[in-house]
Amino acid sequence: MRYIVSGLHRTGTSALVRAISEASTLTAWTDASVEAVIRSREIDPTYNPNPAGYFSHATMFSPIADWIADTPDNSVMKAAPEAFLQGTGSEPLTVILTSRPVGEIEASFMSAFGFDVPDHRYSARAQAQAILEQASNVVLTIVNFSDLIDTPDQVFASLAASGWPIDAEAAAATIDPSLYRNIL
Repeated sequence: MRYIVSGLHRTGTSALVRAISEASTLTAWTDASVEAVIRSREIDPTYNPNPAGYFSHATMFSPIADWIADTPDNSVMKAAPEAFLQGTGSEPLTVILTSRPVGEIEASFMSAFGFDVPDHRYSARAQAQAILEQASNVVLTIVNFSDLIDTPDQVFASLAASGWPIDAEAAAATIDPSLYRNIL
């Protein structure tokens, strides 16, 4: 089984990958060079939008079928919604798709990077959800950012119940409520 967290910027994907990797036997699949590029785009050195890291890898925007088979066993990884636009591939996938109101995404992204999220990213997110909901090889869970921050114990209990191999209590303990910032 492959474990994937997907969503738009500033919707909790990094927090989820971190929590899952710290509270399970799954390892976060990341790329240090991608982390450096993202960090270089932050606009305010006193504001650290992802203090624990971005947990991203170089292929996360590529079609899922092109890279999923090459990911390490027992890993959790981020994939951009665009990765699913050509389908989900044939491997069994357990996917979290994050959700957050557009206004909150825009405000948080603007504070971190100084520009708006491109419009095509929102349409890709909607298309990816439709594809994931219809795929026979996917177990899909939608996680709302506000729920992740406000009630992480419930979010992770639900994920554990749906097959994520995590210690729900330990995962919930990694979530910092102060991450809910830069909203309208």
